[in-house]
Amino acid sequence: MEVQIFLLSTMSGAMTAAYLKASGITFDGTAETTVQRARWKRPSGCASVSLWIACQHPVVDALAAELVPYMDASICLWHDHDALSCVRVRNAMNTLERFTREIWLQSTDRPRVTIQHKSRIRKFYTAHGFERPHRMGCLSKTIEDILKVDLNIFKVSLAAGESLR
Repeated sequence: MEVQIFLLSTMSGAMTAAYLKASGITFDGTAETTVQRARWKRPSGCASVSLWIACQHPVVDALAAELVPYMDASICLWHDHDALSCVRVRNAMNTLERFTREIWLQSTDRPRVTIQHKSRIRKFYTAHGFERPHRMGCLSKTIEDILKVDLNIFKVSLAAGESLR
């Protein structure tokens, strides 16, 4: 089983590359208008994970229509103490919400920024009015939570399909 995850970052390319490097993922921060694919190396190796990583940009917004509907989940990543990154979150969420309902929120405070601001991003809601969970810090924990949800859904649908036969 392969899980496809789209990661849309509202940070600059250099900041995104620095954050992903700490998680062991290589990202070319100079190519902000492209979508790059990376493999997530899991310790258990049960499921293969492909990360499709992009920075918020009008070109990426146009490409999202072709990519996001085919993804199992999406992550909106922002820097909690960078003003420009926080301003871009609303547009990133609007882009993702047009094409998928499976959106995970991830914020970080790494890498450190010289001029910090206090984040005003509080809550996002689903189409049914439920609050979306907000993750902070480590990307690996968020990916593992996505896999738990996706693998459980896969097991339930597989079990339901077997019982119908």
